[in-house]
Amino acid sequence: EVLAMASSPNYDPGRYPAYYSQSPLPFSDPAVSQQYEPGSVFKILTVAAALDAGIATPDTTYTDQGWIEVGGQVIQNATREAYGEQTVTDLLVKSLNVGSAWLSTQMAPDTFYRYVQAFGIGRPTGIDVAGEVGGQLWLPGDLEHYHDSNLGTNSFGQGLAVTPIQMAVAAATVANDGVRLRPRVVSQVIAADGTVSLSQSVMEAQPISSETARIVTNMMVRVIEDGVPQARVPGYRFAGKTGTAQVYVPGGYDRDATIASFVGFGPVPDPRMVILVKLDNPKTSPWGSQ
Repeated sequence: EVLAMASSPNYDPGRYPAYYSQSPLPFSDPAVSQQYEPGSVFKILTVAAALDAGIATPDTTYTDQGWIEVGGQVIQNATREAYGEQTVTDLLVKSLNVGSAWLSTQMAPDTFYRYVQAFGIGRPTGIDVAGEVGGQLWLPGDLEHYHDSNLGTNSFGQGLAVTPIQMAVAAATVANDGVRLRPRVVSQVIAADGTVSLSQSVMEAQPISSETARIVTNMMVRVIEDGVPQARVPGYRFAGKTGTAQVYVPGGYDRDATIASFVGFGPVPDPRMVILVKLDNPKTSPWGSQ
């Protein structure tokens, strides 16, 4: 159930004609119709896929030398630092691009993209709001757009695009013991004769097992407790992940602009809500962790 959805800047429907001078027009809902590269919040999916496929455990280690080459492209950590021996939990808590890319290469494309699609990436969620778009996900069979390096960059949310509602649904899938439900705004419909029809939950898929979902949830709790203490809620345990994405422009990425985001859910172990916040080109800090 979508309990709240807000975007800024917005518009007053009562003054609809007054906004036609704006460019772009503000009438679409960015939460469902504006796609963006999500950045490191996407690592939730990469880690969940690897654990569910039996490729790794939270304690599996790798050596982070500060860079990794995937498909001819050199991938570095956001800090440009090398971290030495790290666990899969460490890569999520510290948000290490090198570890995420390493993890996706251990899965190979078939496994990685099978899970990504099962989480609902690359297609509309089916939410009952007009104007939803499906995001953008190039698959290995697309010879024009897909490159071998995508396996590495996609693992940390670069080179693919999602909508905020898609990313929220993906996080909710982990919170829902691995079950992906169709999001909905309408709770009930009341007919003219007073008959009430309640909206029913629609299960779309179960990309990961309930056990995997619980493990990933506990790893995401560590993200907040060890990595993002400002996201703590006194008296509760919450799970979350930060993201700092570059902004794609023709020919590459903007050197200055970022998209900062955070997605979290809780309280753990019985989550009741998922919250996603996305800031376009923040000025006080470029980082989602801030």
